[in-house]
Amino acid sequence: MALKELIRQTILEDIKKISILSLDDYANENYEILNFAYSKGIIDDDSIERSLEEPVLERARMDYELLIKNKPPDPKMWADSLPLPEFLAYGIEKKYFSNKELKKIPFDHGETPETFSKVYGVEDLLSVLRKRLLKPSTNKPYFVDINLLLNKK
Repeated sequence: MALKELIRQTILEDIKKISILSLDDYANENYEILNFAYSKGIIDDDSIERSLEEPVLERARMDYELLIKNKPPDPKMWADSLPLPEFLAYGIEKKYFSNKELKKIPFDHGETPETFSKVYGVEDLLSVLRKRLLKPSTNKPYFVDINLLLNKK
């Protein structure tokens, strides 16, 4: 295996393991190597976005589990009260959840999975995350609401 391909595989596998809430820290820590590999064509937009999908769907699953575990007598938590609902919206849009699972998600305000995805989904979410990965912020927030970055709220 050529060194270039080994570097490519290593980087893309590492991206798949990112906790999406730690994306900014990961990007800052690995800025030089990520941008070197990107500038040399070792990794590209498509490969990065495909690798980012795994942590995005993992976050969607974690949010789903949080929502369905929060049952009475505890106060009910609604899907739209998630700190970052765009990840759950992405999972719904990509049909990551079964119909049985979708029925368990607590929506309010007359929302359905489809309307939730349209309201809280971020257009080209993986592209937005890829750009953040390659051009990290010098301000390192714990997590950032992507909708605020896109001026959607």
